[in-house]
Amino acid sequence: MDFELRIGQASDTGRIRRYNEDFVESFVPADETTLRDKGALFLVADGMGGHRAGGVASREAVQWVKKEYYASTDLSLGESLVRAFERANKAVFELAQENEDKAGMGTTLVAAVILGRRAVIANVGDSRVYLLRGRQLSQVTVDHSWVEEQVQAGLLTREEADIHPHRNLITRAMGTRPEVAVDLYDMEVREGDILLLCTDGLSGQVADRQIASTVRTLPPPQAAEVLVEQADERGGRDNATALIVQLGGPPTRDGLRQMLGSEGGQTLYRRLALGLAALIFACLCALVALFPVLNQRFVGNPRALPQAAPIRFDTVEQGEWAHLAVYLGYTDTNALEAAHPDPSNRGVPSSRDLWPAERGLFLVGAVQDWRCQADRCRFGLAMKGQTFPVHLEPEFLQEGFQDLSGQRVRVFGVQTPGGEVAARLIDRGAPWWAWWQPSWVTIYDRHRWREPVWVFSTVDQNPYSVIEVEEYPALTLGEPIVTRGMWLPGQPGDSMIFEPEDLYQLEAGVYVPVPDEVHFEPLPTATLQPVGGE
Repeated sequence: MDFELRIGQASDTGRIRRYNEDFVESFVPADETTLRDKGALFLVADGMGGHRAGGVASREAVQWVKKEYYASTDLSLGESLVRAFERANKAVFELAQENEDKAGMGTTLVAAVILGRRAVIANVGDSRVYLLRGRQLSQVTVDHSWVEEQVQAGLLTREEADIHPHRNLITRAMGTRPEVAVDLYDMEVREGDILLLCTDGLSGQVADRQIASTVRTLPPPQAAEVLVEQADERGGRDNATALIVQLGGPPTRDGLRQMLGSEGGQTLYRRLALGLAALIFACLCALVALFPVLNQRFVGNPRALPQAAPIRFDTVEQGEWAHLAVYLGYTDTNALEAAHPDPSNRGVPSSRDLWPAERGLFLVGAVQDWRCQADRCRFGLAMKGQTFPVHLEPEFLQEGFQDLSGQRVRVFGVQTPGGEVAARLIDRGAPWWAWWQPSWVTIYDRHRWREPVWVFSTVDQNPYSVIEVEEYPALTLGEPIVTRGMWLPGQPGDSMIFEPEDLYQLEAGVYVPVPDEVHFEPLPTATLQPVGGE
């Protein structure tokens, strides 16, 4: 195996389904010969059929493919995988014929084999494989669905397909017919590549940008959990499953110990030690010379103040009104209407300027006038010549930070009707001399993580801002923005992380959507064409 594989998987029933009929499996053979000859196998299936038959179909299909694939020793990787799919299809079909309560059951199935620098992928149905390479997300597989056929024929746009009432109608499945056509893809993989296998309960709920951002910024186990949580937050209309495989990374601890224990390794060790000493000396010199620059990185350098303003929503239709209320954070349509009376009294406006239910502010500045009582602490946050009043509950403040006077902090909080900011998260900037520490460390936390929130902020050059400016070429430093996303806890002792989903920029007193500048380019055509199937 050329790469160390980092794996994460998660599955969730969702909010509507009674049972989880998805099935996921990761198999890395313990036998070195098998691993060298056949590689590691990853599978995701989405079952269908009443009386829990879908769960039976997905489980049977996955287990049959795993068994048959590794039993085949005289065929190529691709041929072995296709034959395993065909035998699994026959087994599921025969099981459905023999049991009346399982009649009509079937399942989607997608599988990936990773061997060295090669990935062989097979699929039937609309469960998908994505490849994240750097910042580019590509869908490797092609859905076997009615809407995908309409898109390929030019009868539907991709945007129309995403919301079409028949978007869940698949045209090919495992176990519904005696024979099945399998699409096969053979591609080269590189160190750092990430494969995501998922069911349509995930891909149909979470946007490509959010998938890419989550998979890129979190370790595979946490990323898989967050993805299925995001699918649930967006309605949870179906079971959602994610299986993430990241290729590459540093050598394992045992491998490093073995290398350094050899004769050549001892020479390498001495060279590394001398090189490390020289590097530390150079870093100390650079730290002294570049102190002002480093200090700016640690404490942030906001060029503007967050500006709270309404968001423009064009062409709001009757059927979208309830969804918009939930999107903005209101409990229901009545709560939205109470906060935003319709001046035309028509009840169904074509466009509106609306506020989120909570005006979250993200601020960076210095603490002034710290005052703390038994149940509440207050301070002023000086930022670009303006002071924001902030209050917090001392019981959520970490020990050792009972007085923040003079500290450089980042604050996320909700602006109250009285104008104060009720803090939910506070980060402290590392002092200039603590160059070995993270730039920001969370010291106050009374927030519920991984829940959608609205945040008014600015485009900042600091690497710990709410957005990564290089992803949005249309924006400029210091520009006011409002974004919907979620806060994620950082690594122990590290800062909080914000994952944006939707982003708006200020124009003429209202916020409008920012054009999506991240292009999800496909892989070279030769690697995307099926080499088997119909």
